[in-house]
Amino acid sequence: ADPEAHGFCDWAQAAKAMLGRGYKVDSGEAPCMKREAASRYKCEHFAVKSLKDISWIPDSWFPNFAANGSPGPSFAEEKCPCIGSGGQSVTPEWITTEEQCEELILPDEYFEQAKKVLKEEELASELRVARLALDVKLEPKETKYGCKEKYMCCETLTKPPDGLGLQDHLVCVHEGSIKNFLFGSSCDNFKSTTPGLEEAKWSSVAEPIRCMDQESSYAQHLGYWRMMGKHWIQNDRALNEEEAKARQAKAEEEAAAEKFEEIHRGCLDKYFCCKEKTGSKKGCFLEKDLTSWADHLSFSSGQCSNFEGTGPLEEMKLEALTEGERCEMEQPDDFSGFWGKVAGHWLQSKEDITKLDKTKLESEEARLKKEHDAHEHEKKYQGCSGEYFCCEKVEGGEKACYEEGSLKSGLHIAGAKCEEIKDYKEGALKAVEPKGRCPADAAYWKDVSSGWSFGKEWKRFDSINKANEAK
Repeated sequence: ADPEAHGFCDWAQAAKAMLGRGYKVDSGEAPCMKREAASRYKCEHFAVKSLKDISWIPDSWFPNFAANGSPGPSFAEEKCPCIGSGGQSVTPEWITTEEQCEELILPDEYFEQAKKVLKEEELASELRVARLALDVKLEPKETKYGCKEKYMCCETLTKPPDGLGLQDHLVCVHEGSIKNFLFGSSCDNFKSTTPGLEEAKWSSVAEPIRCMDQESSYAQHLGYWRMMGKHWIQNDRALNEEEAKARQAKAEEEAAAEKFEEIHRGCLDKYFCCKEKTGSKKGCFLEKDLTSWADHLSFSSGQCSNFEGTGPLEEMKLEALTEGERCEMEQPDDFSGFWGKVAGHWLQSKEDITKLDKTKLESEEARLKKEHDAHEHEKKYQGCSGEYFCCEKVEGGEKACYEEGSLKSGLHIAGAKCEEIKDYKEGALKAVEPKGRCPADAAYWKDVSSGWSFGKEWKRFDSINKANEAK
């Protein structure tokens, strides 16, 4: 039958327990019913209101009632749920998935298992229903066979979203996973990872048989749980050792991936994702190059704030990402690339720097040194070529390049200064602003006086080449 439109009513266990001793279960009598609420209710409650109205119930079920076609007023509406002789629940099961069908067991096998469990547990008391009188008090024995062997039935109560009443949650937990050296297995030691139940307190169930029904209307069954390594593994059924190890490996892999993402935020191993303080671009920076001496002493990893740019990058500052941000290496508009230090200078690359070969690194090192030297020269001489300082006239503001050696004074060993020129016939000079520079067509001035003359003899040249040619 179409599983989307029909359901299977597994009535065999209930029929075996509830009908006459001479009744034999025939697999051909299994009912396939229309998949709807009414059919499920009829199945789970073993409804036998009228044999004439329920065509799927065979006459052999009720040989005593075949004549009048009615089970009597006591069971006119339903016969289940009921309690079996061992205290277990006896209710037909409504099945709508192939996975449920795979776990079905025959009635005889079911009761043999129940007997075996009862014997192993050495129950102090059992329910006897052979000749049950109305004044007999039923006291089901606490057992574990609501869950599979080696699993314990645990529960917790929470308030539902509507705030009315309490919601019961059931789990089957592997005994070894909640075992305490002194006190044995206890539900108190279970920690669920189910959203909303991380802080829940769990306790053992007074009637473990409740864990048998995973589709209960009054309790939410959260499946089977066991601890593998440091991770709780959850499944909808008990796992064998091979399956559990596979789930453990998968859980460890997922945990490692989650930890890796938490540290590297979209970057490769050994890299941190940082973003520029001025701008929106993010990049992957080698962790070792972001680790300061203080970090080494405290055994800490690198921080984005430890970035110190050199040369053209000396004003560049980095900061850590905010929650939810990460490096998207596939988006070049937002990703600045991979960063790492080569010979003391920061290299920016489209490739993983740790994978670059020696030839490529040597080439990049030479380029970085050249760029760094050019930057430092520009920073010092501000647009002038060679060793010429850019100075500005105090009156008029004209900028020109003055030879560094000509500006030096024997009284000032700290170096050349534009302010040294005070008796210059062209007028006093001053230093250019830090970010100012001389124009490309600026004149070049140098002292051409002889060593025996007093004072400086400044001469103007149109280019540095002509200035260098002059003695």
